[in-house]
Amino acid sequence: MEILNFHDESLVVNSKLKSYLASYFDEDTLVLNDTRAVIIPQVLPHIEFVGSYDQRILSMLNDTNIVVSKPYYPSIIDYMNGLWLAKNINVVSFENQADKTLTQIILEDEEKIEKLKSLNLKKLAPFFIDDKASELASKLWLELYSSKEIFDLANNKLKLKKFLTEKDLPIIDGEFTSDSKIIEEYFNKTGMYVFKDPLGVSGYGFWNNKDNKLEEILDNYGGKEIIIEKFITKESSPSIQFFINSEKEAIIFGFTDQILEKGQYYLWNSAPSIYASSSVETEAIRQSEHILEWLWELWYIGFGSIDLIVTEDKKVYATEVNARLTGGTYPTITSFLLTGKLDSTREYKTIEDVEENIETYLENSVKNSTDKWIFPICITPLDNWDRVQVMEIK
Repeated sequence: MEILNFHDESLVVNSKLKSYLASYFDEDTLVLNDTRAVIIPQVLPHIEFVGSYDQRILSMLNDTNIVVSKPYYPSIIDYMNGLWLAKNINVVSFENQADKTLTQIILEDEEKIEKLKSLNLKKLAPFFIDDKASELASKLWLELYSSKEIFDLANNKLKLKKFLTEKDLPIIDGEFTSDSKIIEEYFNKTGMYVFKDPLGVSGYGFWNNKDNKLEEILDNYGGKEIIIEKFITKESSPSIQFFINSEKEAIIFGFTDQILEKGQYYLWNSAPSIYASSSVETEAIRQSEHILEWLWELWYIGFGSIDLIVTEDKKVYATEVNARLTGGTYPTITSFLLTGKLDSTREYKTIEDVEENIETYLENSVKNSTDKWIFPICITPLDNWDRVQVMEIK
């Protein structure tokens, strides 16, 4: 498998990233960036405004089709067009229902299905592939880039842990088990141990023997294998961004630092990583290349991120694959399309309590000066929740 990374082959990776974007999101593709699909009630709680995040992908797209939840404002596309982003996008918007995914909303309405079928497309690029995504693809006569089985394998932390163990790559001490007695044994140890649901997302689905009760873990793990790891003090949690295509090629096009609340829950990210051009970056890329080989063997095709932790003594551990578009994907690609560089200095974060309306915010948002640009990646939440996700490029 050919794997190129932005550190060693920046110009080639730049060119390939543009090519992959154009081929993955093309005129025959229907994009369904329904971030609500990751909400697993026992793992990740419902977030009221998450439906608005369907539109975070808009600045990455050209010459394709996308379904989003309302409210949708054409002025956002007009604004992006002025920056040579989001060109020739056919946007279809449907009413939002907070307690349902966009996929479910479409499946329950034959008129919506017929409207999408009339577009005569060929491929479906959903944010999350589950039974509902497979059903929707079938109803629309579209091909999925990846099957549910492959998607589940690629995102399973337990499968990754087993792969790392088999390949003698660095792993955090611990084990994986479904035996409640072993779980109890680790829970009662004097040291701190973390218990992970293999499908946990955004820091949810993790428990430990200091802040949680044994009953919480036993009630939630459901008899499945879970990951048990010794708690280690980490210095940071960087993330590698990648793309794998169908021709046995892959690129690593980003290395960002994740900012976490209490060291666990994802908040925002920044780039370049504090470890840029260091031995930590070299080791992160080395481990990621092995993981990309593994993902290819699973036949996973598409975008994704590999999350890592770096300890205070600069040891690097890969902890999970998010085989989908992630919070690192949108700003990395958007800043690349705006600046032509993958190593621009930027922060991607949520701004709360914004009093401006959408039109005013768009008029005043980008400041093309010697200091920085402020680019709104997801502005729709201003409508009801006075919040916006922005990228500051310095």
